[in-house]
Amino acid sequence: MGQFEMIGGSIEVPRFKLTYEADLRAVLEKLGMGLAFTPGVAQFNGIHAPPPEIWISQILHRALIDVNEEGTEAAAVTEAIWYFSSEKPGSRTFEMIVDRPFFFVICDDHTNNILFMGSVEEPLQRSAC
Repeated sequence: MGQFEMIGGSIEVPRFKLTYEADLRAVLEKLGMGLAFTPGVAQFNGIHAPPPEIWISQILHRALIDVNEEGTEAAAVTEAIWYFSSEKPGSRTFEMIVDRPFFFVICDDHTNNILFMGSVEEPLQRSAC
């Protein structure tokens, strides 16, 4: 870049929107994280002391860039999907189906600070990313 020089001119760029999705499990296993995906072997005691045992099932990555006349918007998210081993037989369970608008809050357990909040207006419609 030190060899570039500034000159006048114009650039026209068409509007575009690109999305990318990837399952990172295979890549992370090749990089040596295979134990994290193995039930009964994965150790996440710093996050959650057993029982129940936990392990990672999937790690998904999504990215988006949207360029238009108003500017550029870019976002990325990586999500880990965790599995828990079954609780002891006879333990209490419940089922909750969220099929109407709802409000949610994610807060820090130690400080009680709100980290993120939002609302889902149409939960049955899946967003495309």
